[in-house]
Amino acid sequence: MFDHPQTDPFHLFARYYLCLNTQGRYQFANGNQLAARMGMGVEGLHRLLAQHQMHPDSVVHSAFPLTRHQVDIHLLAEEAEGEEVEAAARQVFEAFLKERHTKRDWQAEMEAEQEEGG
Repeated sequence: MFDHPQTDPFHLFARYYLCLNTQGRYQFANGNQLAARMGMGVEGLHRLLAQHQMHPDSVVHSAFPLTRHQVDIHLLAEEAEGEEVEAAARQVFEAFLKERHTKRDWQAEMEAEQEEGG
């Protein structure tokens, strides 16, 4: 399932952002741990992410709701396996590709939070 080359954008996204291991199961890993599993240093991992326009610095400033998708995939991976998890991860990846260049409006988020009483 997730045994494709580690430089493939989808599989890199699934492993780094969705915490799916090579079997498609949820397995938390920070950047250092994942880089080690991939046989490289964290700098190499970040370079690879940047090559595919998925560097953490750019993703955090995009409007893509990554956290929501991470939770959804984590919960699904606990109940399902194989093709169902991969299909859901691919849907998240496709949505990410469409939204990754949309910038997050931090000011609007802070104002909305203040209006809600937060």
